[in-house]
Amino acid sequence: MTGMYVLVRKILILSLFLLLPVSKINAQEQLEGKAYRAQISEICKEFENGGCTLRVYRLLEFGKDSVNITYKVTADCVPEELGGNYEKLYDNLTEKHKWTVEGDHVIIDGFSEYGTLVIQEEKLIGVLNLGNREFKSLEFVEIPSSEDSGADNP
Repeated sequence: MTGMYVLVRKILILSLFLLLPVSKINAQEQLEGKAYRAQISEICKEFENGGCTLRVYRLLEFGKDSVNITYKVTADCVPEELGGNYEKLYDNLTEKHKWTVEGDHVIIDGFSEYGTLVIQEEKLIGVLNLGNREFKSLEFVEIPSSEDSGADNP
């Protein structure tokens, strides 16, 4: 009986090691070609003739081996012309990094702003440092492919 137990245990361990690379590839393939968005701030600005609500989003666009990381700002202003250039504020701040998946964690090389991202269903969960030792969970939701990567419809 002991010999059979050892054999079954070896087979299970070997199977686990054979399946790990497959699950890593599957997780990597699941993110490839997808984009995710998280709202990182919301600010209200008041002017003599109206005001604006500015929302800042962080976008992650996953390619095969690299991820583009950008910002997007939306401005809801009354009157609308107050929005002016807010939506173009971060247009030239795109970063490109290599990425991999280890288990349910997304590792983005050279980018630790939100910690290691954890894959949870259709979301990526990170941590936003608010300063003064305060932290908040940051939820990146998948942007449907029919929607552009802009944050106009959060």
